[in-house]
Amino acid sequence: MKKITLLALLLTFSLGNAQTIQGTWKMTPAAAAMGVGPNFGDISWWSNSATDVTTRACYFDDEFMFNADGSFSNVHGAQTWLEGWQGFGDGCGTPVAPHNSSNAASWAHNATANTLTLTGIGAYIGLPKVYNGGELSNPANAPASITYTVTTLTATSMTLDIAISGGWWRFNLIKQGVAPSCTDGIQNGDETGVDCGGSCPNACLAQINLPVTFEGTSTNYAVTDFGGT
Repeated sequence: MKKITLLALLLTFSLGNAQTIQGTWKMTPAAAAMGVGPNFGDISWWSNSATDVTTRACYFDDEFMFNADGSFSNVHGAQTWLEGWQGFGDGCGTPVAPHNSSNAASWAHNATANTLTLTGIGAYIGLPKVYNGGELSNPANAPASITYTVTTLTATSMTLDIAISGGWWRFNLIKQGVAPSCTDGIQNGDETGVDCGGSCPNACLAQINLPVTFEGTSTNYAVTDFGGT
């Protein structure tokens, strides 16, 4: 009985550590890494394209650092992506205060409520303009805190949602320094499909289209018995 109890505790500890937010994250470098739409999880109004990953390289290399002591930092380097509301045309440029880590910030994850809260003027995840209930039109109006819904959290990836006036934003992030799993049933990391493509050893195969000839070399012809046949 003691062995079973110890095993359960070890499994709980292991799973908890595997799914911790602590660490360094970046936006997933892929199409639809971020998007906005009228409903939760709906990004039909706008989402970034694959081309945006290159065009906005100064944004996709930004880091969101969740430190062990509870402090949080936005790490931009020399440049990040700026928008018109920040006083510049859309493009790469020097980070604009207060969204440049000029103020101290902290983070808190409530695993029960599935929320992630940043406290500190200018601290953000995803896009600096997005806050609870709206989008900024002036950097001076940055809120003192922002709370995101933690929709999914694995050892390598995290999806956050936040409601604005009349819509929802979604941000998909990937954890740095952790190799993505190619067997977890989730498209994460640099995978181009579920557990395939990118750095995964499995190639993403095309789905079957009629007529079926069983002669293609790039199609997954997986079949399952039916009725004992």
